[in-house]
Amino acid sequence: FGAWKTMATHTKVSDSAEAALSAIEEALTQSINPSTAGADEVTSRSTDPRPARSETGNIDRNAPKARADRQVPRAPSEEIIRPVLGQAANDDRRAVGEILQSLQAKPSRQPYAIAAGASVIWAAIVVISIAIRPDLISIISASPEGSAILPFLVVGCALPIILFFTLALATIRTMRDDNLADRARHIESIALPRLRSLLGDVAIVGDVRGRGAMLAVEFVVPGSDTPNAAATKAIVEYCTKRGVVVISCGTFGNCVRLLPPLVITDDQLHDGLSVFEEAIRSVGATAS
Repeated sequence: FGAWKTMATHTKVSDSAEAALSAIEEALTQSINPSTAGADEVTSRSTDPRPARSETGNIDRNAPKARADRQVPRAPSEEIIRPVLGQAANDDRRAVGEILQSLQAKPSRQPYAIAAGASVIWAAIVVISIAIRPDLISIISASPEGSAILPFLVVGCALPIILFFTLALATIRTMRDDNLADRARHIESIALPRLRSLLGDVAIVGDVRGRGAMLAVEFVVPGSDTPNAAATKAIVEYCTKRGVVVISCGTFGNCVRLLPPLVITDDQLHDGLSVFEEAIRSVGATAS
């Protein structure tokens, strides 16, 4: 406000616009606390990038230029926020992870996709049927009861499509209301640690992998990566004789897939895993 204060207190004003500006600046200057007016004036003079003006309002070329590197006095209450060392300012990996987790937690849209595919197949069947017998509609319309039958045929063609999407909506609601995704993760939290405890303990266990309720155990020849289909077959037979149904799979037939139903109880799951572990250890002891 230093240069402006000089203009405000000057008695010779050239026009009405400058007079109004001078009155406003004078009012602002008088509203400043007298105890801090001096410090603010020094600060504005030292930091104002505009050139100084003389009493006549012209730019004073001989006036010393303000230094841009001069430090501005800071109030004691102001705090300097410094960035955390070792962390980028735009590090949004955590936010991206939370977004991905929220997307994965949403119900699957696969039922709608299946319903759409079934609807397309049904519509194709109807179109092909009409193309094969184009005179069918005219025959029905020409009959005495044709006007009454035709609406039922239209409804009959559209009803399966409505049924497909109704079943898809019911499936998604069941997945959401019964928390089937959480149930799958719960099954994984029980089964996966027990199966991975066999790695390194039983020589025929080559790998344990999977996600949710669908898990798989790969069996190999002890001391190598060669697929062991014979051990897999023996394990499946052992479990079947004791009432536990497991599925052998894989390109070389050396994997056992576990796909328990989501409605299985924890006790039933532990019982089935115990039989499966017993079969692995029994066949593993024979193979080694």
